[in-house]
Amino acid sequence: MLLVYDPATGTPKTYVAARDRVLRESPEPSSPPLPPFRHIGEKRNQFDNLNVFLVALNAEIKFRRYFEMVRHDPPTVPLPDHVLNLMHRTMELIHLVYWDPVPTEGSRGEKVLAERMAHRRKNPGRFARPNPEKKIEISSGDESEMDVGKDTTASGPMPKAYRGALWPEGTDQETRMAIGRSLMCGHG
Repeated sequence: MLLVYDPATGTPKTYVAARDRVLRESPEPSSPPLPPFRHIGEKRNQFDNLNVFLVALNAEIKFRRYFEMVRHDPPTVPLPDHVLNLMHRTMELIHLVYWDPVPTEGSRGEKVLAERMAHRRKNPGRFARPNPEKKIEISSGDESEMDVGKDTTASGPMPKAYRGALWPEGTDQETRMAIGRSLMCGHG
């Protein structure tokens, strides 16, 4: 059951999953469905404001997981077309907003993108590869313990651009999206 506050009556209204897999006032497919949400920001105090972008992002995570689950184990009764359409459109919206932003000409986003491109190194530094001809001897003595926090590359300390970077230069979009989604909602 889902309780939704009804501003017209000032009381909560109960919705349940009907036999057609739509949230309705009763299990009967003919009962009224859950109405669309409306964002009424002016009636909330500053600390209770709803961030619609986070709501959409959370919905996209749930929808993506649902489609992955359905791919492996299809339900006996599929969701209605209008629900599936809304889910796909939400996923598309999040993709456009968070993964493929296109700044308009003269916007602040265009200036930020231009600044990032100007500071990008043309030839990023490479980390030294170990020399297979050198033999490394490690004993159990204190003098030979490896410094875990110390950078041991031959080129010296790791450049600041690489410290804590989520993805290296040249990583494809699918990998960046997978890393970003993993940070937001966990693996899978």
